[in-house]
Amino acid sequence: MKIALLSRNKKLYSTRRLVEAAEARGHEINVIDVLRCYMNITSHNPTILIEISNRHLHFYSLYSIRIQP
Repeated sequence: MKIALLSRNKKLYSTRRLVEAAEARGHEINVIDVLRCYMNITSHNPTILIEISNRHLHFYSLYSIRIQP
């Protein structure tokens, strides 16, 4: 499974643990800075895009957002 983990800092303990757990189970996971993304939420075609490249993130099987309070 391809997983996109939206997080502010890939060095945070909880983010690192999520990455380690996903990789231990054989999943491919990428940490993407949540501030570099924006969501276009529509009823017919919701999308998540990376701001700098304007690239769609539709090729992931799962999106997980890890935002600290």
